[in-house]
Amino acid sequence: MVKLKRYWKAGLVILTVLSFSFALQAPSQATTAATAQQTGVAIGWSAGYQAGGNPAGIWAGYSAGYTLNADERQLLGLINQERVANHLPVFTVSLRLSYLARLRAQEMDDIQILTHFLPVYGTPPQMEEAAGLTGKLYGAENIVRAPDVASGNQALFNSPPHRANLLDPRETEIGLGVVRDHNGIWVSELFMAD
Repeated sequence: MVKLKRYWKAGLVILTVLSFSFALQAPSQATTAATAQQTGVAIGWSAGYQAGGNPAGIWAGYSAGYTLNADERQLLGLINQERVANHLPVFTVSLRLSYLARLRAQEMDDIQILTHFLPVYGTPPQMEEAAGLTGKLYGAENIVRAPDVASGNQALFNSPPHRANLLDPRETEIGLGVVRDHNGIWVSELFMAD
């Protein structure tokens, strides 16, 4: 009887954890499904902390001449245009944060999965901390898989949690990573405030 009672309690704990997990995930899944159905764009949004790999040597490919690519510059223009329309200051571009964002976008392309939990770089806060980049606010990330920059940006602004990141008045810096493949683009947007 004692054993049965112990298993019953363990089962309740597992069910409670699963229910809590599904409750946390439901809004993002609904938002993602609705946006994907309307626009043909896949978006992701979640929170968590689990590293799957070792991000040692993150800065190996970074140099003083690092710049945004054409897609990243287009995305920055669209984002800052929307911030101005909402009476917010434009984002300052952090090239170091953009480098990390491009590494994240490239890894999503490599594994062909839209996720905040990358096998090599882990979550955004883990990667930023490993790279020595922290601020008052850091670790927020928007990700999107889209046919082009304009539709990806529109999908993110149509999604309440992504829009909240993009229009958060506390966030002052942005890092943009856009990687193209034969089906479109993979995007990582990282946010920070000093």
